[in-house]
Amino acid sequence: MFRSLREPLTRYRIHPARRANCSHRRNGHGCARVPRFFRHKHGRSATMLSRRTLIGSTAVLAAGCSMSRLPFSVPGLAKKAELTWVSPSNQLGLNLPWGVSGEELLHRALVALEEDTENPYGPAQSGYNITLRHLAPTDDGQTKDEFAAQIRELNADLVTVGPGGAVALGERGVLLPLEQFSNIDGGETYRAYFPSLLEQFSEQGALYALPVDAGPLMLYYDSDYFELEQVPSVDSTWDWNDLVENAKRLTRRRDDGTLLRWGLAPHAYGIWWALWQNEAEVVDLDTLQCRLQEPAATQALQFFSDLIHTHRVTPPLHRELGDLFLGSVGSPPVGIPPAMVYSIPPLGPQSRHYHLAELPRGKTQSVPVNGNIGIAITAQTERAETAYLALKGLVDIMQQFVIVPAGREAAANLGEIRSDLHPEEIEAIQRSLEAGRGLPWHTLAAMHAMDTAVGDLVRGDDVATVVNHACSLAREYQQTGGQTRE
Repeated sequence: MFRSLREPLTRYRIHPARRANCSHRRNGHGCARVPRFFRHKHGRSATMLSRRTLIGSTAVLAAGCSMSRLPFSVPGLAKKAELTWVSPSNQLGLNLPWGVSGEELLHRALVALEEDTENPYGPAQSGYNITLRHLAPTDDGQTKDEFAAQIRELNADLVTVGPGGAVALGERGVLLPLEQFSNIDGGETYRAYFPSLLEQFSEQGALYALPVDAGPLMLYYDSDYFELEQVPSVDSTWDWNDLVENAKRLTRRRDDGTLLRWGLAPHAYGIWWALWQNEAEVVDLDTLQCRLQEPAATQALQFFSDLIHTHRVTPPLHRELGDLFLGSVGSPPVGIPPAMVYSIPPLGPQSRHYHLAELPRGKTQSVPVNGNIGIAITAQTERAETAYLALKGLVDIMQQFVIVPAGREAAANLGEIRSDLHPEEIEAIQRSLEAGRGLPWHTLAAMHAMDTAVGDLVRGDDVATVVNHACSLAREYQQTGGQTRE
């Protein structure tokens, strides 16, 4: 959300000298060389750099770019169109180099977009200028209606939103459904991105934003500790049995029973993975009827409960789990994160010691995927078709500035974007995206039932009691009707 609009906007214009200097800066200190697949894609040699927000966490930045001609005929447009883009600069999902702010990273993205003169959706060929405006974020108490009113007051053409924001604004008529632009690109949009991400920015068949980044749930493991304990590295052959047996080996206690290190924390983002990999559901997403009482669901719930209370390899923490990774929770061992963590992305200062792998397989491989960043077109724009061209250009260029890109082509060439990852990590991310399923952030019945179930299981309630409690809550949302969507 945004600070009062009465406060002055900060606007940044890209000085020609800064654009020129950017061409000579590399390695996180400016614009680096574009990955090879981007150069091949449009035959160019442009200069550019090698995570569930809901409606809140919004800040905005400002910059300007200069462009020229159009690859498509836009009625009534005789010169460069002036477009305004309102975008968070502090969003999860941005791949921030050390010492670089979100504002600077977005500035670099705009420089790269302007210099990409052969991109058919870029400014040089689509004839628009972009001004990116910045406002400080407000508190998280802003309602969806207040958020919608504030976006209208901004009088922007493009806006960056998370899945919750896209749906809230779309339902209130603030954003344009993108289906109306399918004649421009022949419907390629729906083929260019993973379905698990498109569905998070959609409501009742209408797509309100194009996804920029992807956050597949991955298994992060302390490779040094694995080697010390002579546990083989996690790979694609692991299943739930391997997960349990190795978590036992990695959980360390003194002779008196004092815990030294947990082996596994798989529930920082709920246990959707356990249900989906066991071919179970929390609720029916169409009817909102609870399905936790079904055998496949109770088996998955019992599996997670056993990790805590039978195998004793998982910390009995719920909302405090993140503090364990940060070393600020009283439950021992303080400051030592678990040997294996299911996360998007890893938490805490020790994450640099962790390698990543795909989730161990259950009956099937189904990976929860979260999108943080989407870009949308506002209904207020007077230049809708040009705004769509700019949207395509922005989303394309932003694929290199996020932790994991949402586009299929960029993900296929992830190794050229993320040179910090090992080849096996790249492949694990790619397979996870292919097996991805979007987290149902919009369905409050499912989200609250999941949160309740995890909390009850952590506390030690038996599965039957957990199911009754969570299903009771889901039925409450189903019966009330209105407050079932985020």
